[in-house]
Amino acid sequence: MINNMVELCFSECVVGFRSKALTAPEEKCISTCAEKFLKHSGRVGQRFGELCQIAQQAAPESRDGITHRRDTHAHLSSPSVWVWVRTGAKETRVSR
Repeated sequence: MINNMVELCFSECVVGFRSKALTAPEEKCISTCAEKFLKHSGRVGQRFGELCQIAQQAAPESRDGITHRRDTHAHLSSPSVWVWVRTGAKETRVSR
């Protein structure tokens, strides 16, 4: 991840190679680029975690030959949670 950030920010911000030091605009560009890259990477990681949690909650659980699936429906007036219980080919919705 850090290598990608360095490569991206260097190629976007460093335009001259006349001295060993960066110019003030190059330093500012690199600082802004790195900050944006890290914020973006953090947000992508956070969203990935959220999606994994949602997928895990939606995945059916199997206990003793019975598959349980939980669905949550949020309505403006009253949120409801349903639990689906499957025994063999039959699936029954149970409110909780």
